[in-house]
Formats: sequence, structure tokens, C-alpha cells
Amino acid sequence: MTYIKVDDEMADKIIRDGLVESYFTTEEMIETAEAKEEAGEKLKPFQKEDLEYNRKYLKALTRVIKHFSIAGNFNVEAERLDYYERSFDSPTYVHVEEDEDES
Repeated sequence: MTYIKVDDEMADKIIRDGLVESYFTTEEMIETAEAKEEAGEKLKPFQKEDLEYNRKYLKALTRVIKHFSIAGNFNVEAERLDYYERSFDSPTYVHVEEDEDES
């Protein structure tokens, strides 16, 4: 079996980046639904529910990201995520070791 060892700092970075990515995805979903409403398109009941849920989820994500980010600075995390998305060579986060004691 192969184990991946990740130190605490790297685990925190992975969590923060995942939260920020979720934030931008949710924000895009909200903008899309609101644009449909503004264009005069009537949203179906489940789409209205999704929009309301996404608005609440976005507020919660903002609070959690501020908790996990550097001194509550959301922009630092957003810039970091943007840098990794534009990077041609994806960064290596983990060191993989083979388990020699597997029975």
C-alpha cells in the first residue's frame, strides 16, 4: 500500500485552496442564476431553492475562509489560488513513500 504523508502546514493549504475554489464556483453559480432572472427567465422552483441555498452557503464559506486564511485576509488566499491555476507546472505538494511493513 502507498501512503502519502502531508505535514500540517500543507494540509492547511490544501483545505484553504479547496474552500476558495468552492467559493468561486458557488459565486459563479449565483451570478448565472441571477443573470437568468434579470433576463426575464423564470426560474423553476428547484432553481430558486438552489439560488437561496447558494447565497447562504457563500456567506458561510466566506466566514470559514477568513478563519483559515492568513489574518483573515481572503484576498491573499484568492491570489494564491489564482497563481496555482495559472501555473504551467503544477506544484508538488506531497511526498510518497512505499510501506515496507505491509503484511
